[in-house]
Amino acid sequence: MTTRNLRLLLIEDSEDDALLAVEEVCKGGYAPDCTRVDTPQAVEAALESDHWDVAIVDYNLPSFTGMDALRIIQEKGLDIPLFLVSGAIGEEQVVEAMKAGFHDVIVKGHYTRLAQALGRELREAGIRRERREALEELRRAHAELEQRVAERTAELVLAHQESEQTNRRLRLEIEARKKAEAALLESEKQLQAINYDLERRVERRTRELQETQRQYLHAEKLAAIGRLSASIAHEFNNPLQGIMSILNGLKKRAILEEEDRELLNAAIDESKRIKDLISSLREFNRPSSGRKVVMDVQKSIDSLLLLQESDFRSKRIAVVLNYAERLPQIMAVQDQIEQVFLNLLANAADACPPSGGVITISTRREDQRVAVAISDTGIGIRPEQMDLLFQPFYTTKPEVKGTGLGLSICYGIVQHHQGEIRVDSQPGNGSTFTVVLPAKGE
Repeated sequence: MTTRNLRLLLIEDSEDDALLAVEEVCKGGYAPDCTRVDTPQAVEAALESDHWDVAIVDYNLPSFTGMDALRIIQEKGLDIPLFLVSGAIGEEQVVEAMKAGFHDVIVKGHYTRLAQALGRELREAGIRRERREALEELRRAHAELEQRVAERTAELVLAHQESEQTNRRLRLEIEARKKAEAALLESEKQLQAINYDLERRVERRTRELQETQRQYLHAEKLAAIGRLSASIAHEFNNPLQGIMSILNGLKKRAILEEEDRELLNAAIDESKRIKDLISSLREFNRPSSGRKVVMDVQKSIDSLLLLQESDFRSKRIAVVLNYAERLPQIMAVQDQIEQVFLNLLANAADACPPSGGVITISTRREDQRVAVAISDTGIGIRPEQMDLLFQPFYTTKPEVKGTGLGLSICYGIVQHHQGEIRVDSQPGNGSTFTVVLPAKGE
């Protein structure tokens, strides 16, 4: 892929966030030459000292705001793509920023669409630049023509008795002027059409941003539910330890009939199962560290199945495990990879008919990589849907069940781990999603 040089101005106080943005720009095929500033004075100096192709602006800065930075850039009369980034921004603030002059708004931590948006806005900036140049050229031509007509008119007033040849030249020039005016009118119509198209694009981008904001709020609610469930698990753990101590004490000291002892052993086993479930629930809801650790994918899947056991049982779904022996471990951000597996398991369950179905989980080694395949006996995927599965906001589920973000997030996580996701499906014959990740080096 050919890289394109890019002069990038980062108005950002966080070096880490700036590095994330630059990394995503590089993934899009650009070779950025970056300068990071975080004060109004530094912004002024940067705009005076160099020419910039694009600017990425943080919404909240220590000494001023992203909107202040926008006004500084606009006062310079610059027309470059402007991107606003923020960790948390409301819908009304997004609309206000777009109306004020920002070309797009990116949520921090979700930079995956930055490169696509950057390419789009660079193309549109080029269109606007060509339009201005064409309009300026037409205006110059029109002014020159007006000047020539004025000169010829003055000559006719002073030389009323000039020959018919002079009159003929005048008529030709008048015709040329009319043609130029007609061309100018046609150009104005074309510019109006371009403006109309740009307005429709802004409306579409606004709707997409509104949908993104709704999904962000939904994610915040899910995070709050996760923290609540972890807190409840912690509170349940203490009385459970007491119950297990009492049961173990009875088992050691009490003289029981064989039937009662079997019941006591069953109670102890169920208590241990509850303890494992609480442990898995607390582990699953722990915030992501972002650090890669050594991970056993089969043990992680077992923990996730424990969390899904009740849901699968209510849906009459059976689980078949085909684990490979001596499967290598991987280096990964554990909670992120578990999020991928959990999403694929939930999708497989949703695909199964109401009468029940079978989910098969297989693991194997592929050269220096580990493959995890999750298959279902559900409705399958139509061929025309296959190329759209990993696009944001696309879903095959009903609106009340699907947001269209799950698979796109899974795709981004696996790509970040230098892995891949494969899909094999036929309508009516179920689907198989295979996640392939690099094995840990020996």
